[in-house]
Amino acid sequence: MSSESLFVGLMTGTSLDGVDAVLASVTHAGTRVLAHHGSDLPSALRADLFNVNSPGSKVRAPPRDRARSLRGFFFCSRPQF
Repeated sequence: MSSESLFVGLMTGTSLDGVDAVLASVTHAGTRVLAHHGSDLPSALRADLFNVNSPGSKVRAPPRDRARSLRGFFFCSRPQF
């Protein structure tokens, strides 16, 4: 008898074009992707992240505000696995 664990992973790449989500099943026998979903980042959030991460940028927002924006986006765009 093998026990199964389910994991949801969220990520965005360096292009900041969107967020990808995956639902994976992990057992002793291996890992299997059960579902996947992609969502575009809102243009205002994408521009904000690019501005903060650009070399020489003087734009600084409190990290918790940016984290709150990303967390809200992840929550609102989560797939209905």
